[in-house]
Amino acid sequence: GNQISVITDATFHSSRLHVLKLSRNHIARVTGKAFFNSTIDSLDLSGNKFDTLEKLTFSNIANLTKLDLSGNPKLKLSPVLTILGNNPQLIYLSLASNDYEDLPLQLFEKQGQLEFLNLSSSRLLVLFPHQLSHLNNL
Repeated sequence: GNQISVITDATFHSSRLHVLKLSRNHIARVTGKAFFNSTIDSLDLSGNKFDTLEKLTFSNIANLTKLDLSGNPKLKLSPVLTILGNNPQLIYLSLASNDYEDLPLQLFEKQGQLEFLNLSSSRLLVLFPHQLSHLNNL
């Protein structure tokens, strides 16, 4: 990876990118409008240094179907919950290798399109069947 640490507003504004891989950098912060009106459908932010994400970070990526947030062990679940709520069109989601011991009951509530979910190498203690009940395409 590179040494990128921050992605600021309008960095990918209205770009024609469809796939963006920023894995294994040192990204700790992405501002709320960094991807505003972008055409990205696949975004890989794995292996970075996130502890939180602004709640609107991915809300303006209408085509986003693949999101990889794996390998960010300090990433809090609260912003992830909002991100998933704002992106019901996701087909692929990886939260692997993050230090989650439990998941909010409603985490996948709006993810009816999801076909791939990776929670491997986490510290999950329990996963209830009703947490996955909305995931009919898995």
